[in-house]
Formats: sequence, structure tokens, C-alpha cells
Amino acid sequence: MIQPTGSTLGLKTLLGSTLSLYDYNRRNIRNYRWSFGFQHEVFRDLQAEINYVGQRASNLITSSSSSDSGRVINAGWNGTGGTFDQNYYSLGSRLNARIANPFKGLIPQPSSLAGDAITVAQLLMPYPEFGNIAFSRTSGGSSYYNSMQIGINKRFSHGLNMQFAYTLSKQIEKLRYIEPSDPALSQMTGQFDNPHRVSMGIIYELPFGAGKPLRSEVAVVNKFIGGWQWSGMYIYQTGPAVALPAVVATGVSPSIANPTIDHWFNGDSMKVLPAFTARRIPFFWGDLRTPAINNWDMAFLKNTMVYQERVKLQFRFEMINAFNRVWFGGLDTGVTSPTYTKLTSQANQPRNIQLGLKLSF
Repeated sequence: MIQPTGSTLGLKTLLGSTLSLYDYNRRNIRNYRWSFGFQHEVFRDLQAEINYVGQRASNLITSSSSSDSGRVINAGWNGTGGTFDQNYYSLGSRLNARIANPFKGLIPQPSSLAGDAITVAQLLMPYPEFGNIAFSRTSGGSSYYNSMQIGINKRFSHGLNMQFAYTLSKQIEKLRYIEPSDPALSQMTGQFDNPHRVSMGIIYELPFGAGKPLRSEVAVVNKFIGGWQWSGMYIYQTGPAVALPAVVATGVSPSIANPTIDHWFNGDSMKVLPAFTARRIPFFWGDLRTPAINNWDMAFLKNTMVYQERVKLQFRFEMINAFNRVWFGGLDTGVTSPTYTKLTSQANQPRNIQLGLKLSF
């Protein structure tokens, strides 16, 4: 059994290793929310309201990428994303030069830093005697959300119940270091920013059968045509901003008049980030988004009294994605990719039809 070295090695502990550190001094996330609004009963069964809703979160987890993988403070060099001072980018290809390793004999094998030579870039890192160093769960980020929310509610009457809601919002976040060596977090469009959202729910009892405006004098006919109900749920939502790779914004707008699956945005809006250049484009760009959600779910229900008021049979016919609309995703933003500017996958499921019977007694 090999005993752990503990602190006996002093400053030589874990030399040449890759470290993943947890921030035990991180602060608890705080969330502040405020709102005010107005409601008005337009008619007896119709209510309208308009609200402002704001939210601010602090002490959020920070990152140096588009994911929440944490902040890298010491990283291997591959031409971009250096953790050394950005002024050293001016050295160009000299950063890749291999020179005599001053750590030879100090860093144990089999570390890649224990050989005869080492790159100039590695020696310029904040902690050149270590491999990759990443902080997990480091607090310090913040997020801001502001929205106008409009709602209309028609209470059930004349066989109809309806709810409508529209939200106009903006989410901004300061969670990410665009370049790992940046001294401060950058403000950018939020990962979950969806400026427009419309939702609507409808329940309508068809006016056929006993007790309804359109009925028959024949009881059997009323049993067949009565008890029908239609319901629908509609959602429209702006697509989220796309996570971007290391590229350069050219100043050309990515928007085009008639985007298609094979040409969703203007490819001239970005170009390859040259080697030995600091990244400046944000991870999420509000001008470039995936397609919007535009979906209907529907159901038809038939309630039939089988025996007096004690036994009821319910038939359900449900359609998820009723119009079988495709919601495309997988937008390729890789400038050198053969599918650049294309939508390469489907983000939703095809129409799903479900049938059901329920007997209540």
C-alpha cells in the first residue's frame, strides 16, 4: 500500500499534474425578483392584465467556455485560448518553439512537462510547472432579466374557456470569460434569452346534444353527437442564441431575408480566427438564433353517460405536434465545415397520436 504524501513534498506536491479545483469559498447564489402590473375586467367573463417582471441573480457559476465547465486558469496551448498575458500573442509562432526545459529533474515522469524540451507558451503560463488547471463552481457571475408580460383570460362561459399570454423579454448575463486570460467577465446575450413567447390554451365544448343549442329530439342521436370537447395548446417561442466557436466577426450581419434549411444565415458574417489572436466574439450572439418553436397540441374528448349519472365513459383522441411541424436544430457555425450555415438535425419529435378510454363509476 502506497501512503499519500500529504504536504511532505511542500511546493513539489503534484508538480506536472493536471488539477481540477473546487472553490470552497464560493458564495451562495442570490436571486432577486420584482414585478408590478395592472389588471382589468373588460367584461364579466374576460380579464386582461399587463405586468413588468424583472429579475437579477448574483454569485452565479462562472466559466471560460460556452458550457458551465468552470474557469480554466492554466491550459495547454493549441494556437488559441491561451491563459498567458494576451500581449504575448505578438510572439506568433515563437510560442510553439521548444526550448530547454528548466523543470527537467524537478517534475517526475511520466508528466509531459518532465522531458528535455518545453514550449515557450508553457513557460508563459501563470503556473508553468503544472498542466491544465480548472476551477469548478467558482461564483462571481450575474444575470439580468426584464420582461413585459400580457395576459388575457376568458373564464368558462358559452362552452368556451381561453387563456392567452405574450412575453417580450431580454436576458443578459455576465458569466463567461471570452478569452481565458481576460481580467473580467464579459456581458453578452444570455444562454436562455428568448425575446418573444406566445402561449395559448383553449377548451371548447361543441354545441351539440342534449342541453345544447344544436340537439335532436331522438335520445340515441343526442348520445352520439353530444359530449364532444376540443382543446388546444399553442406555443410560439423565439429560438435561443447559438453557441459560437472561436471565430472573428466581420461586421456583416448574419441575418438574411429568406433563410432556408441549407442557408440559415449569412456565412460572410464570420471567418476563421487566425492563430495567435485573442478571441473577441461572445459565446452567444443575439443576432444569430436557431429556428423558433411553433407548435400546436390538440385533443378531442367524448364524454358519454352510460348509466344514469353514475357511470361515464370518456374517449380521448390526442395529437402531440398536431400539424407535424418540424423544428430544425443543429445549426453548424463551424466556418471550415462543409455544412456551414446549415441546419443539420431535428429538435422535436414527429406527430404523436394517442387514443384512450376511461370508465368512471
